[in-house]
Amino acid sequence: MGITAAIDSALREATAIESGLPCRFQLAHAGGQPAANPAAEQPSNVPSGSEMAGSSRSPGWTTLFDFEGEEGAQPDPQNAPENPVAPGEADILPPVPYPYHEDEVIGGDSVLSIRERLLGSHSNRSAEEIYLAHLDAEDRFEVKVDIIRHMAVLDPSGDWEGRGARALDNPRTSTGEDSLKNLSRLRDQLHDGGVQSDAFKK
Repeated sequence: MGITAAIDSALREATAIESGLPCRFQLAHAGGQPAANPAAEQPSNVPSGSEMAGSSRSPGWTTLFDFEGEEGAQPDPQNAPENPVAPGEADILPPVPYPYHEDEVIGGDSVLSIRERLLGSHSNRSAEEIYLAHLDAEDRFEVKVDIIRHMAVLDPSGDWEGRGARALDNPRTSTGEDSLKNLSRLRDQLHDGGVQSDAFKK
């Protein structure tokens, strides 16, 4: 038998085995009778090789596919906000600058003048003492200016812009300055009662 004929014979036998037909080898061992098909004798509850191959994937492929799915579910970095705002950060307002210069004179007074009176005649002044006195002077001067400008409207005949701050001095204190608490109360009374307030009558 030639090589080509042997190959054809082997292919036919392989085809017969896959299709369940008796081949020459099976007939020879079965005494010329078709041998039982081993595949046909398998229990119905045992899956065939092709069913096992197509029913599931290997754990490695499953893990790979699941991982790729998780990667695909991640948000697109290009769509993320450039500057995320932390909770509560949007409610923080920027600091407001002080509205007056330290040497600006209104009503005959200024921040520097008030600061010097608060520091008194002490020659050994620490940087902290000067800083705290400056902050205190800024608060007092701001309230004084508010009172002066309100009084200029309520009493236009008075020279409030020129020397109105002298009316707010307190000679009973060592510095000649009234307390910030008293100045604030005086301002509130003028705003609430106007010319009918006790602060205006004084």
